[in-house]
Amino acid sequence: MDSKNMYHKPSIGVVGAGRFGTAIANLLAKKHNVLLYARRKSVVTTMQIQKKSAKQILHPNITPTNQLSVIAKKCETIFIMVSATGLPSCIQALAPYLSPYHTIIHGIKGLIHAKDIMQNDTIKTISQIITDASVVVKIGCISGPNLVRELEAKQPAATVVASKFEEVNKTVQQLLRSVQFQVYSSHDIIGVELCGALKNIIAIAAGCLSGMQYGDNTKALLISRGMVEMIYIGKALGASIAPFIGLAGIGDLVATCANHSSRNFSFGYQLAQGKAVKDILTEIQETVEGIHTVQMVKKYVQKQPIRAPITEIVYRMIFEQLPAHHALHILMKYPFHVDVDFLQ
Repeated sequence: MDSKNMYHKPSIGVVGAGRFGTAIANLLAKKHNVLLYARRKSVVTTMQIQKKSAKQILHPNITPTNQLSVIAKKCETIFIMVSATGLPSCIQALAPYLSPYHTIIHGIKGLIHAKDIMQNDTIKTISQIITDASVVVKIGCISGPNLVRELEAKQPAATVVASKFEEVNKTVQQLLRSVQFQVYSSHDIIGVELCGALKNIIAIAAGCLSGMQYGDNTKALLISRGMVEMIYIGKALGASIAPFIGLAGIGDLVATCANHSSRNFSFGYQLAQGKAVKDILTEIQETVEGIHTVQMVKKYVQKQPIRAPITEIVYRMIFEQLPAHHALHILMKYPFHVDVDFLQ
């Protein structure tokens, strides 16, 4: 498609040309024109020449750009698909071009460490950061078992769009839903965001179990207790239970804890085999969101009456060099007595 004509048609913006951002751009491009943003001009030039991004062939309806002003001017709906650590600088750069009529959807499975008005340490979700940093009101997120390799292979998949505004949910469903990709909705955006972030902690632990050659019984134990722990933390941060027992919660958790290509799982796998954290991250060469999340959540739960032994153990393995076999021994001795108590 001619890029000049493209810029004169209503488009959907995607900020972040990594694997997931590119996959979402390709899904959107089946029905819409898409502007795909990459920060570096050299990356955009390469995308234009090779017609690829993150090793994925770009749909003809996608036009690469490195201009956030163009994204904001041409697109009322913008998907932000960067890492959690990259979000603050990204939204700071984008915010001057945003207006209240824009709709922002993010696909970031992480949390941000921030200060409240009393300068106390606090945890904020991505939507809260976007709200604080811009004039945008209509904000949503997408989260679910969306493993990029399977999306690239056009295998059936689904996600959850969450927003306080039904208009946002319906818009995203119209934009993304297809025979290949189902889109469910939720109004608990905080809960859905927490599902996507907290499951990364459990995924690291699942990788550790596989790295120690443990089987399905042990992994099932971890996933079920991990889900309970996620719900405890989620409720403390203002979420309802519903997202955790749905696609964005248990669905994403199961998929990530069983997938060796997951960055968090792979990190845990290598950690259990005795590799140093810095060496693993050098090899992976991508952001492992669970590392940042476990730091924040560990600090948070210390001040709350919350049982979070998996978070505690994963933290100790990463930052205190606790051997994986010692970590599992500690978890097995943890005094759980009731299987499920959060529904009472």
